[in-house]
Amino acid sequence: MCAVCAVMNVAAQTVASSPTAVSALKSGYYVLKMKSDKTDASGSFVYRNGSNVMFDAKGAAHDLTGKAVDDVSYVFYVADNGGQLTIKAFDKKDCFWPAIPAPKANGEECNPGRQSKIALAASGQGFTPVASADGWSYLKTSATKFVKKPLGWWQGYNTYNVDIYVVAKSGNVLGYWDSNASDSNNAQFQFYAVDDMYDAADVVSFNYELCWKGEVKKSQAVSSAIAGRAFPNAAGLPEYVEAPLPTRKVEAGDDGQTFKIDCVSTLPFRLSTDEAPVYYYLENVQGTRLYNNNGSLAFRAAGQADELNNVRNDLFYVKGNAFDGYQFTSVGAGNNLHSEFVMSHSTKLHFGGSPTSTSTWEIFKTEGGFSVCPVVGSFYYYFGATSQNFLTAANNKEYAWRLDDNAKGIGFKNYAADDKGFAFRMVEPTFEVELYDVPGQGTFNSTALPFDFTIAEDYDGDAKLYKGTVEGKELMLSEVGSVPANAGVVLMGTNSEHIKLVATAGVEALGKNDLIGTTSEIAVGKLDDKLIFGVSNETGLVGFFSTDGSASLPANRAYLNKVEGLMAVMVNHGGNTTAIGNVQNSLPANAPVYDLSGRRVTKMVKGSLYLQNGRKFIAQ
Repeated sequence: MCAVCAVMNVAAQTVASSPTAVSALKSGYYVLKMKSDKTDASGSFVYRNGSNVMFDAKGAAHDLTGKAVDDVSYVFYVADNGGQLTIKAFDKKDCFWPAIPAPKANGEECNPGRQSKIALAASGQGFTPVASADGWSYLKTSATKFVKKPLGWWQGYNTYNVDIYVVAKSGNVLGYWDSNASDSNNAQFQFYAVDDMYDAADVVSFNYELCWKGEVKKSQAVSSAIAGRAFPNAAGLPEYVEAPLPTRKVEAGDDGQTFKIDCVSTLPFRLSTDEAPVYYYLENVQGTRLYNNNGSLAFRAAGQADELNNVRNDLFYVKGNAFDGYQFTSVGAGNNLHSEFVMSHSTKLHFGGSPTSTSTWEIFKTEGGFSVCPVVGSFYYYFGATSQNFLTAANNKEYAWRLDDNAKGIGFKNYAADDKGFAFRMVEPTFEVELYDVPGQGTFNSTALPFDFTIAEDYDGDAKLYKGTVEGKELMLSEVGSVPANAGVVLMGTNSEHIKLVATAGVEALGKNDLIGTTSEIAVGKLDDKLIFGVSNETGLVGFFSTDGSASLPANRAYLNKVEGLMAVMVNHGGNTTAIGNVQNSLPANAPVYDLSGRRVTKMVKGSLYLQNGRKFIAQ
């Protein structure tokens, strides 16, 4: 009995694109193509099914040529013995196309060549290839046929040598038959060499345990490992997942072993935990951004939020893994994206959950040209999302996230590769803060935000972030790389009109920092004990001053608590100290400056007259 050896993912072995001429056949591994009246004109491929030799059904769309071997049941060892070919199935045991049965010893009449199917056996038959046409060949052998003849009152037998051909039989099986070369069911063959095929005796079987952060998520039997070669890839991995394999070669002693493989994410963004989030904007390829609007999922054209505080409502992070599913968490809502557990075309994505909802999603690669989009010199990869708990279809991509055409929500529809509505991406959460020009000194502002932030990597300006400590009558500034939520800092450059920042998380405290941040507006009446960042009316220089009581302090600003006996504190950054004036003009983000014709200006010209908060002043 021929043993079955199932091998998967054997990528190193490749079938030739064109057949080997019979005259050039050498002993080795081949894929056999066959044609007869029971196949298409182009032929079918021969394979072992248990102990039988069969061929692909007529009309089967199957072509092995020029491809890697992924099923060794189609591979045979063809041995050339002085022009006679013996054929053996790829296996650890002797699995030959069998020999023709010998005549029975008692002399009974028999027809040894008529075998309805080829059942693999321990010994093989030699075949002579007989060219037919166009590079195809019959496989012919011979046998002895006994036929009864009358000899009076007892029977005798005539013996004949008959030609035996491999023939195609009903049921897609091959057999032997004493026939003529011209018979239509005679099988014609081509031989396609298999490059670098291994010996069946070197096959090693073991198990993979696919893990995520040390926890086993999936077990997989591997029967395709070949001693002396690389470990075969794990099969059936979720999308955007890799399973790093041992770097050494497979050894015979690996047979029966179990290998734990720690899988890694290949998602085009970083995964998070609630304790260590990594922030992104969640957008659709069509330029629609998802955000939190007072606990409801809202949508708008991608762009900066109107208020700096509202940037927090645009932020999402993704947690989970490909095996158990992913969750999309809104920072502003403090909740995950949900839908009803059983989805339909009327189901909508939303925040919050219920006993009948799910927040666990599968991420898959979108197709149809929407998988990659170049942005600012890097690549953002679009993806689709569908429920891990999908119940109403066998294909879990049948219903997937889709931006409605009317942009009223994220619904669920049958996935279509050429539909842009199914493609989403996570985008680096950058935003800009305006800087105000102080002639002769540079550009300035102060800020405090309800989330951590740092300067964006692609920012091409010269502005930097500074914390400050009061020493006597001076505020000593020192540069910082990142800023934690709610901390106050000064933004300062030489000529930059803005600074580009990116929302982040996990920033440590700044240490000693006398700058106090506020993410809400402070009314005029509550500023008496505070010094406000601004410009002196007398000197035109920058510092922290006592307010004149004419305006509130806008949200997302930094201030100093008053130092006893001081109405102002000068700024010192790198040894450069500004002078102190008695009166100040603050630098409010919400107080635009206009020229006398009513046009808003971002840069003032020294000596010119401007309007701010209804008051005239001369730029210094």
